[in-house]
Amino acid sequence: MKITIWNSAFAWLLALFSCSDNSFSADEHHNSEIVEIYLNDLGIDHIPHEIEKLKNARELTIGFKKPKAKWIVYPPLSAMQHQTFEEPFMTLPISIGYLSGLQKLNLSGLGVGHLPIQLSRLKKLEYLDLSLNKLEIDDYLELLKSLESLEEIRVFGNNYSMEKLKLWKEENPEIYIDMLDS
Repeated sequence: MKITIWNSAFAWLLALFSCSDNSFSADEHHNSEIVEIYLNDLGIDHIPHEIEKLKNARELTIGFKKPKAKWIVYPPLSAMQHQTFEEPFMTLPISIGYLSGLQKLNLSGLGVGHLPIQLSRLKKLEYLDLSLNKLEIDDYLELLKSLESLEEIRVFGNNYSMEKLKLWKEENPEIYIDMLDS
């Protein structure tokens, strides 16, 4: 396993690259404050349940590393807003709720189809990127509203009602919602 760690005055940045044993070991990274997990580098197709051991994480990115020097073409956002999602869906483990110190969570482009209720335990969460997943955002509005510290949320590429997002924005004018404020 090749691990690259940058030490700065503010945080440890942990990037997981080229794991030869195709496994994720959260034990090795439990003290890191900024963690990036790239599933394709690990050779896995699921979010590891062991993320619960990343108790010191303030920022967590889980995703797929994009190939360099290639274009990625997405349909227009107007078409993506009402798309029909097909399985398989990526599952966000309930253990995400154990990361109580998390302030920033990026799950962009994973194909997540369900948010566990345990996400509501992330009371310090300020930034949440759910873009380009397979979520029915309207089904999770109450859960998302329970994130008391949330300042910014990204939902494009999922299904949602613009009216319901506007209502949420009216109730919480300080929150940045990408589809309303961009």
